[in-house]
Amino acid sequence: MANLELLEQYKAYMEDLGNIGERQSGSRRFYLSVMSALLVFLSASGKGKVLGEISGEFRIVICIAALCICALWFLHLLSFRALFDAKFKVLREMEGEGLPFHIYKKEWNALKGDKRYKFFTGFDATVPILFALIYISIFVLLK
Repeated sequence: MANLELLEQYKAYMEDLGNIGERQSGSRRFYLSVMSALLVFLSASGKGKVLGEISGEFRIVICIAALCICALWFLHLLSFRALFDAKFKVLREMEGEGLPFHIYKKEWNALKGDKRYKFFTGFDATVPILFALIYISIFVLLK
């Protein structure tokens, strides 16, 4: 493949990588909004609260639904991680097929030995786990 064609494919692939990053940010905002809204709803329900008429059984159902959403969020993050890994693998292969400077290969070699480096989707995965722990605690307290 001619270097110019490879470079154009590489640029298009880089743009697609950026779009995936935007989609991940959008999904993170969505899940955070839903989890926060459910938490506010639960904190406003119960005896003597603004939503005091909401029964304990309904609050338990909300906790279970929130736990299901946390599981979906976690799986969604794992899917994004796999997609990012595949994209970077392809980019490194493209660099090896004729591009003069291997940006991602050099970056990866520099980062993989650095103990301070953690791929961001790994950190993101702790957020639904923390929310799940909060909802489990609320569930236990409601029982």
